[in-house]
Amino acid sequence: MLLPEEKFDPLGMIGILLGLVGVTIIVGLDSISTTGNATIFGVTLVGGAAVAAAFGSVLLSRTERSISGIGMTAWALVLAAGLVHCLSMLMGESLGDVTLTVGALIAVFWVGVPATAIAFPAYYGLIDRAGPVRANLISYTVPLVATGVGAVVLGEVVPVRTVFGFAVIVIGFALIERQNLRDEIRRQRGLPDSSDQDEEHICESAPRG
Repeated sequence: MLLPEEKFDPLGMIGILLGLVGVTIIVGLDSISTTGNATIFGVTLVGGAAVAAAFGSVLLSRTERSISGIGMTAWALVLAAGLVHCLSMLMGESLGDVTLTVGALIAVFWVGVPATAIAFPAYYGLIDRAGPVRANLISYTVPLVATGVGAVVLGEVVPVRTVFGFAVIVIGFALIERQNLRDEIRRQRGLPDSSDQDEEHICESAPRG
């Protein structure tokens, strides 16, 4: 509703739903099937974060921004850090509870530099170039990357269910981006894009003189 120029056809909508189904397969319904206030609260937080991120991308694309992606990332981190520290103090946490280890420092560096300082400015540029709907498709790659890193770095075993979920996500992505994928395949073969063919067809059918 907020982006009428980015409407998807039925196949594109099926692709988006398949992506969600693929992520659900990877995560596993058993992870949210347990009862209890803690589980409900956790699922609510994750769902709220996903909705907030999606709406943030959409609203960001509708604004006239004069600040760069790096500047936006810096301001976002300042505000987020203040909010997180305030919430932690309200929950009774303190700096004395922090235990510094090599693994923890590596994790903080990884999240802070490549996964935030580099990734977020690139993401803002992707929103401007591809639009918020397609930019949000990167959320489908999160479980793929997390599973791959877990297998390589931590030696975790990738179950068959996860591989099946990957395949469903890839099929959904292919349905959404089928036109771009088709044009890329044609370019690799040295053939003109379908859009070029349409323009040529229009020119040929137009009256001459």
